[in-house]
Amino acid sequence: MRALFGSAAALGLAALLLAPAAPLLAGCDSNASRLCESDDTYEVVDLTPDGTQVGEPVQAGQCVSVRYEGRLAADGSVFDSGTFAFVAGSGQAIAGFSQGVLVDDDQGEGAQRVGETRKMTIPPHLGYGPVERGGIPSCSTLEFEVRVLDILGASACNR
Repeated sequence: MRALFGSAAALGLAALLLAPAAPLLAGCDSNASRLCESDDTYEVVDLTPDGTQVGEPVQAGQCVSVRYEGRLAADGSVFDSGTFAFVAGSGQAIAGFSQGVLVDDDQGEGAQRVGETRKMTIPPHLGYGPVERGGIPSCSTLEFEVRVLDILGASACNR
């Protein structure tokens, strides 16, 4: 296992996966991250066993199919799981989720690859911030286990 760290700047029910946090924070303090007190840091850990064959790395702008399980970091309760497709880096998913697929590690090993599994710890400012969404309490740190299933053609995400 290797740890990957992203710089600070889905998830929930299928509709939440496609609902980025930025529009949800409209009308909030311009520094919405201050509204949620949190010492949690953004972290991405590669869970893929050494020697596992993996495919191509995900690039921003590609339509990606993933399988995920989302948990609340506070108590480990699962709030959603399933599969979905999104355009990486486009704002179709919350920032921390998209970053977790695209982030490079400190050794330059790059973005998540097809067949690779990562665990993402997403602090509130990269998740839903001070907004409660579909049973996810406001200011929640989220944890996702995400496996990239495939890189799809652009039309697959333009539904």
